[in-house]
Amino acid sequence: MEEEPPSLSRLGFRKSSRLTDKPVKREMLPYPPASSESEYEPSGTKKNGKRGRLTRKPSASKKGKAPRGPLTENVGEICIWTLVATDKLLPRDRDALSLPSSTISVPHPLLPHIRTVPTIFAIVREAGNKHIFSGENLTAGLWVFLGQQAAYMTECLCPSTLLVDVGTDERARRAAKGEPKVVPILLARDDGVVFRTGRYWSWENWCERRKAEWEEEEDVEVDEDRAAGEALLALAGVTTTTAQGSCE
Repeated sequence: MEEEPPSLSRLGFRKSSRLTDKPVKREMLPYPPASSESEYEPSGTKKNGKRGRLTRKPSASKKGKAPRGPLTENVGEICIWTLVATDKLLPRDRDALSLPSSTISVPHPLLPHIRTVPTIFAIVREAGNKHIFSGENLTAGLWVFLGQQAAYMTECLCPSTLLVDVGTDERARRAAKGEPKVVPILLARDDGVVFRTGRYWSWENWCERRKAEWEEEEDVEVDEDRAAGEALLALAGVTTTTAQGSCE
């Protein structure tokens, strides 16, 4: 006769309910446990002082539901983030040069020198075709343009004064032929940047003023020649007399 196999109880095993068909009453626990104080707080949260990690604070919730709370984010200077949506944003402006350079990026480059905008306040006409431009932030790299025609000479006397020479009369007449009667006065920098001055140049008025000056110069020259001749006669001691004669 074959021997019967020993029962599990005889071998020291206890009978488990899993081997039966009877239902087992289990206690349902909320997920995640509401009593946990560090839920949703992975390593590197505010507890250990690290930065750049997500933090969700536990809040009161019903049984069987996960707690809800605001998400807070502490952004470091070595992190790059893309904001999709936010309820509250607290910006803090910093100078780029004051931030320390990180080990994973190149050092902050030096910013280029910021140039000021030149401004013209007044234009005073000097003798001939020269003009004095008074303003501020004027540098040696500026050039004056009368419409599309560049001035014959532009010299920076000081940061507030420019000496501009329109050129000879013949050159100015040739420039005035192909230009409108009134053109804007522009300042061009050596790097190609053009600034408006809010002032305008009239070639017609310039021609009228120069014509009046030419007539005055001619009158002055005639008077000077006459005065010089009289002075020479006086120095030579020559006098003019009129004599009357009678015939007998």
